[in-house]
Amino acid sequence: MAVFLALFAGACGGEGGVEMPESERNAVREASVDFAGALVAGDNERACALTTDAEMCLETLAVAEEHLIDAELFRLALGENWRARIRAANVTFSDVNHATIAPIMAGDGSDNELVRRSGKWLTVVDENSLVLEVED
Repeated sequence: MAVFLALFAGACGGEGGVEMPESERNAVREASVDFAGALVAGDNERACALTTDAEMCLETLAVAEEHLIDAELFRLALGENWRARIRAANVTFSDVNHATIAPIMAGDGSDNELVRRSGKWLTVVDENSLVLEVED
């Protein structure tokens, strides 16, 4: 049985349409570090609270855990020096409330989408961004 989980594969935001200050790029990077850190720590509730749809996130992570996808696997998927890699990742903005960050999971080719809500950057979670595929 093969199990694949792509947690950060959000919709591509395309080329940056808005120039934003470095402080905003850093805020997006830190939001991604916080989300990834919660996953690595096995704190699904905290991780999902940092997304646009906590309920969908928690449901997907519960299914993932049934298939033995846990914090250790997230740690392996992120690879070594993941915090430094995220903090150096390219960030673009399609508008002042929508950003994409370069892929942060090892081997992931998709940009990760974040949105700003009430001044806080959240990882986008929708039917395209949390993918759990199980093959027998």
